[in-house]
Amino acid sequence: MSISSPSSDATTVDLLRHGEVQTPNLFCAPLQEPLSKHGWAQMQRGSANEQWDCIVSSSSTRCADFAQQLAMKHNLSCHLDDALTELDFGDWIGKARDEVWSQSPDLLQNLWADPQAFVAPNGESMRAFVERINSAWQQCLIDHAGQRVLLISHAGVLRVILAQVLEIDYAKTLRLELAYGARHRLTVYGDGEVTLNFLGKTA
Repeated sequence: MSISSPSSDATTVDLLRHGEVQTPNLFCAPLQEPLSKHGWAQMQRGSANEQWDCIVSSSSTRCADFAQQLAMKHNLSCHLDDALTELDFGDWIGKARDEVWSQSPDLLQNLWADPQAFVAPNGESMRAFVERINSAWQQCLIDHAGQRVLLISHAGVLRVILAQVLEIDYAKTLRLELAYGARHRLTVYGDGEVTLNFLGKTA
């Protein structure tokens, strides 16, 4: 669905997923995990040739470092929000994908089959995660009403936001590809209506 000139009361939020991280094949990277060189390039392509009024970002290193650099380059305000970090996968953080699959195949299957009931070992429940992200999203819309916002975060976070605005179950968002460095635009109108524009993905 393409978006033309939003009305003056609309808030435009571009959702940008972070790029690839330095350590390959992690199931979930630690908060301090930096972007790889390729990850930086993915985000640069994903944010090219656009103008925003402000940047809102997850406080994790792989989002915040790029957000702060981009904000400085374009003289924009940049708000780092701990509430926009990825689901806390507990004991699985920093482990390789293959290791998690081999050790906990049944539990991991539950993430896809029934995400609302999912809790990783010593991690955050999906229900708590969804509440956290929905609250942060509503606060973003309040704080930046009528502005053009770049929101930089993680795949899980962006899926929660998309599920809320599209009024669908989180599980259905798993059918959507959210590639590294990909950007998608939400236009939220004063009457609460939302339009979504898939802007494409980076290689």
